[in-house]
Amino acid sequence: MHVAASCPKDKTVFLIYMEGGKVVGAICEKAKAVCVQTMAGSGTVMSALPQLLMSAELQGVPTDFSLVRLDRACGELEIPLREFFGMPVELFSPGFAEFFRDARLAQRSPPLLVAQGTPRC
Repeated sequence: MHVAASCPKDKTVFLIYMEGGKVVGAICEKAKAVCVQTMAGSGTVMSALPQLLMSAELQGVPTDFSLVRLDRACGELEIPLREFFGMPVELFSPGFAEFFRDARLAQRSPPLLVAQGTPRC
């Protein structure tokens, strides 16, 4: 997952980004996704967050985030996420080079996306 790989290796990061027309929420540790959930759209993110975090905690996945990152395509979630997590939200845009790297990886392996509403930790 190219977005997770771009996260700092020394931080636990919560990510929200667009992939394949869906919104993805991911918990990343050491620049690797350890829990991923897809959502139908940005309107469902805030209601899905508590379930995602509870599922992660039950699986032993860390939920004490040092950074929250948000795809600019989901920018309307910046304020609600900042209020929910009580910390600034870093906006990012997947880069052009990342797009091509992701396309090459997608040809070699199946996508990491899981069924809508089902956390994969």
